[in-house]
Amino acid sequence: MGSNPTRTVLPTTGVKPRRYTRSVPGSQDNDAPTTGTPPFSGGGDEGMPTRLGVYRFKRRIGAGGMGIVYEAVDQKLGRSVAVKLIRHDRTNPELRRRFEQEFRTQIALERHPAIAHIYDAGEFEHEGEVLPYIVMEYIVGAKPVTAYCRDTTLGLDHVLEMFQGLFDGLDHAHRRGIIHRDIKPANILVDADGRAKIIDFGLALPTGSRGALDSLHAEGGVPAGTMAYMSPEQRTGDPLALDQRTDIYSLSLVLYESLAGRRPSPVDGPPDLSREAPGIPRDLADAIAGALRENPAERTASAATVRDAIRRCRERLLVGVTMHKQIEPERSRESLALALLTAAAAAIAAFVVFPLCCQLTPLCAAYANWATGVLSGGDEGFRYARVVSITADTFASVAVAGAGNAPVDVYGARAKHDELMDRLVAGSALAIVWDLYFKAPTPHDADIAAAIDRTVDRGVPVILMTTEWAADDPPARVSPVLEDTPATPAIVTGVFAGEVPWRVDLAVARKGGFVEPGLALAAVALLGHPAARIDVEEMRKDDDELHVQLWKPDEKRGRRPVGPVQSFKVTGIRPVDDQALPVGLSPGDVTAQLMLSMPPDGVLDAATVRYEDVLGMSTDELIRAFSGRVVVIGRTDAAGRDIKDYPGGRHIPGCYAHAEAVETLMRARQIKVPDDTVMRSLAAAAGAIGMFCLFRGGRGARLGLVAAGSATVAVVVGCLLALAGQWIVYPTPLVLSIVLGGAIGAVGWRVMAPVRRAAGI
Repeated sequence: MGSNPTRTVLPTTGVKPRRYTRSVPGSQDNDAPTTGTPPFSGGGDEGMPTRLGVYRFKRRIGAGGMGIVYEAVDQKLGRSVAVKLIRHDRTNPELRRRFEQEFRTQIALERHPAIAHIYDAGEFEHEGEVLPYIVMEYIVGAKPVTAYCRDTTLGLDHVLEMFQGLFDGLDHAHRRGIIHRDIKPANILVDADGRAKIIDFGLALPTGSRGALDSLHAEGGVPAGTMAYMSPEQRTGDPLALDQRTDIYSLSLVLYESLAGRRPSPVDGPPDLSREAPGIPRDLADAIAGALRENPAERTASAATVRDAIRRCRERLLVGVTMHKQIEPERSRESLALALLTAAAAAIAAFVVFPLCCQLTPLCAAYANWATGVLSGGDEGFRYARVVSITADTFASVAVAGAGNAPVDVYGARAKHDELMDRLVAGSALAIVWDLYFKAPTPHDADIAAAIDRTVDRGVPVILMTTEWAADDPPARVSPVLEDTPATPAIVTGVFAGEVPWRVDLAVARKGGFVEPGLALAAVALLGHPAARIDVEEMRKDDDELHVQLWKPDEKRGRRPVGPVQSFKVTGIRPVDDQALPVGLSPGDVTAQLMLSMPPDGVLDAATVRYEDVLGMSTDELIRAFSGRVVVIGRTDAAGRDIKDYPGGRHIPGCYAHAEAVETLMRARQIKVPDDTVMRSLAAAAGAIGMFCLFRGGRGARLGLVAAGSATVAVVVGCLLALAGQWIVYPTPLVLSIVLGGAIGAVGWRVMAPVRRAAGI
């Protein structure tokens, strides 16, 4: 695709273009000079331009409320693109705001197969005006999704496959804080190969009150979108009433129309797809009805929930088709029973391979270390986190009132903590995370408490590390003066060892107690609601998500929910055992773990600012260092006794683990690992496969070896492909299970020779 392009202003003469630094992933290189040819020239039917820089216009393919879209050819890369130009009333500031918003929104979304990709954007001069343009993916043979479903007479599975991807794309946007607000058939285009993509984010709304207030100010309370597909709350014109559920309503309405041929009518009562299309499974109709509820509080809250309901429906349909196929058996009942008996023996034997492989060999740990390195951000750097480091040099340089120039210790340094927080707030930090003990009281705690109050009042959450666990009647988990502040105490447990990938606990459920959030989870969950409290739902082993609800005390209801339920992907939820006890935990506790891959030391150094340097920074320097970032404050020298062994022989302070966890959560790039039960089940399945490959022993030894080898290659390739989905699936126990199952199959065939002869097999 070439190097990353830049957002460009194209002139009408041979002046070198002005360039911005905002890059658009995956487009052509716009650094090539564009002077020497007119960047934009008029002509063609209905005033269609003929050229814009390297883009040669072919035809007009559509028009919307704010733009005209043309098919053009990128003459540098030889591919078709779609170019969107502002349509009319070009001086309208609201039209320009939406045009710019569409570009910025889709760049924030990054790539997803169900969302049309933007290649390039910028402005050009035409007849004395500076006009914006967007260059985006050209969808070959594009049709609105409802028209495509009507004209091509698709089977149910094909339609559901398209909408499964669309709801996944919608969930992708929602998890990045973006509401589309204009989901309708015309904004869901299907190409000639049946791939559906969401387009036109011109009305997109960032989640949170700030984005809603900006939209309310710009739109004046007039409903924005397409009335026929709006949710009830969107028709009020109040952006403050909207969250991701408005998009879920609209897309479910499009799905209903695609399956039933028409939108539901209010006179028919609550939508019931099974009434309009009797062949639709009942559970799918119920899932769509739940997503179309009038009251948003009763409506399905996550696009991922609808996506998963569609996926389950497709799986059941596929099983039903398979069950109806008549397959002629190749063996007698006795032969099949013998094979199944041997397969069961192979599966049971392979079931124990995974834990033995992990305990007796370093192969699984070595693969995990390699895979986490592959999945890491590498040299990309920290985008959302900063570390403020405290060392022995800090104590020597921080002056304390009344102490002259005498060095101080970690407790005496608290005299400057209030000033540090004020400076971080002045630098527009998103959150302040203290990876330091605050249990022992000091004379400076009153000043720190006042600074915490100021910080939270200015919209910045403060999280304090604690090793004490909440109970029905807990002792003070931090200094008593700090207990009464709006700061949030959070736990700091995890697995930090030099032999296995690091894991930070995002949350821990103590035996008989409620779920405690970890430092990173608290920091990210509280963004936008610094004074709220955190309630983590019960953790279940079969989940790979944490669900967090923020709340505030309420005199009438006891607690009042703040914002929607937030979901966070985790590597795994598993109980603690005796063999690997993280600090402060005991057997029977349940942890939600996030596997980390720490970036190189150079990246960590670049993300670090010394405590004493922060105190001397100007406001501009503070903003450059901390604006839009979560700040983790912790000890980084050996004297702080927080240096941990990291795989590969590195030694890294623990505060960087929490900074990397924040970075991982905010980039939604979590590494996932199947729990022990899933890996054992996969090993058992691999053992059964190996048995069937070599079950007939000498009569089919050569063919069996080829089959076993092919299965082994397939398993290894599958484990490598799983990395694309951020999953680490260990290949070693699966390969050993195939070998073990094959050996049991070959031996079982020979040992059971008398039984086979008696049965005439």
